[in-house]
Amino acid sequence: MKKQQEKATGGSKKSEIFLAIFLAVTILASLTCAAIFALKPEFDTLGFLLTRFVDYGSEYQADYGKVCYGTVFGCEELTPEFSDAAVDTKTLGQQEITFNFKHGNKTIELKQTVFVVDKTPPVITVEKEKATICPSGKIANFGLKVEDNYDGELTDQATINYREEDQKVIINIVDSNKNSATYIMPAEVGDTEAPVVTLNGDAYVSIYQNNWYSDAGATVVDNCDEVELKTTGSVNTNNVGTYEITYSAADNSGNEASVKRTVEVKQPQRASGTIYLTFDDGPSAHTPRLLDVLKKYNVKATFFVTGSGDDSTILREYKEGHAVALHTFTHDYGYVYQSEENYFNDLYRIQNRVKNITGVAPTLIRFPGGSSNTVSANYDGGQRIMSKLVKSVQEKGFTYFDWNVSSGDAGGATTSDAVFNNVVRSLKNGGSSVILQHDTKGFSVDAVERIIQYALNRGYTFAPLTASSFAAHHGVNN
Repeated sequence: MKKQQEKATGGSKKSEIFLAIFLAVTILASLTCAAIFALKPEFDTLGFLLTRFVDYGSEYQADYGKVCYGTVFGCEELTPEFSDAAVDTKTLGQQEITFNFKHGNKTIELKQTVFVVDKTPPVITVEKEKATICPSGKIANFGLKVEDNYDGELTDQATINYREEDQKVIINIVDSNKNSATYIMPAEVGDTEAPVVTLNGDAYVSIYQNNWYSDAGATVVDNCDEVELKTTGSVNTNNVGTYEITYSAADNSGNEASVKRTVEVKQPQRASGTIYLTFDDGPSAHTPRLLDVLKKYNVKATFFVTGSGDDSTILREYKEGHAVALHTFTHDYGYVYQSEENYFNDLYRIQNRVKNITGVAPTLIRFPGGSSNTVSANYDGGQRIMSKLVKSVQEKGFTYFDWNVSSGDAGGATTSDAVFNNVVRSLKNGGSSVILQHDTKGFSVDAVERIIQYALNRGYTFAPLTASSFAAHHGVNN
């Protein structure tokens, strides 16, 4: 029995030894695999930013966090060779961008979600240190301005309240993305601020004797009340001298303000010469009021008409003593300068129109662009059509006119002031001034009355063109 027990005990010990050896081998194998795995390089993306938030309207800068390639014993940080990182920060909401990281011949693509958000509150600014509470209870304008990075100007949407217990004005605003702002400013009850009177135009004006003067007036605003502007003083343009006009106003609290304008009436400088006002491309909607101005000063002009506008306007031009001349019917450069035949077909067409309206067939003409134009070379196939036309129109009994004073209304001039200045500085003292304007341009028509006043006060005379007038011919360039 004893031998059998010893034999059983020996077998158990052998099993334990075998199990221990097996466990040792397994653990060693596991450690070996772990070591091998730890030494295997790979992409580490745990530092990559999967989401980002950026402010609306900000300058977007790509930020992807950290991505590296290597093992636990060393990981090389990577930058993307290519990133689709075009984030539109002017559009609220979610956008996705793609980053590509490369190491050797291995590449990994990672996507990042970017949320464009508006968390910026509106900005409130005021011009005055204190708000005024008017006797009527109205909160006077204190120069409030509210601007938001997303919604733009929100001044009209602000709420303004007066807190009487501590004499404070509270401004509140909430933008469309629920960002709010508050501004608190001190207030004073009562009105000590005078009205603001502002001149329209210059504080000093000079005109020449017998010129027509129209006062530009002034405007008035008050912080609390509706106030009346009073004007005193007058200008006598018949007499040389210095005149003063005063504009004043008073509010309901007795605050007063005034401004003054000085008007100097000067002795005109004398000049001589004849002015021929000429207007191309009409008639137009502006022509009737131009005719009113010419009639007011009994000045006669010349109209180089086209196929546009009302027949009644051309008839009025003729009946009021102006020269009705021809400028082609279509005013189409591409057609009239293609050939002599086209040009004369168009010219006779406008001549017939005028004859049917007035009973007279005009023979005074102006070439579109003038005789010196070079644009005709774009359409004539190299035949130098202007050189031919200036000769053939005269052979057919027409008289053509250019100009020696340009208003610039078909080019750089875009205001009546520019037209006026261009004309008056180019007038020919002692000679003939053939002025080019267009009655299709309202701002150019606006300058005519001032041109007439200027010229009459300096001794110039006005006349319509005739076949014997100074033609102001240009040099022919095509």
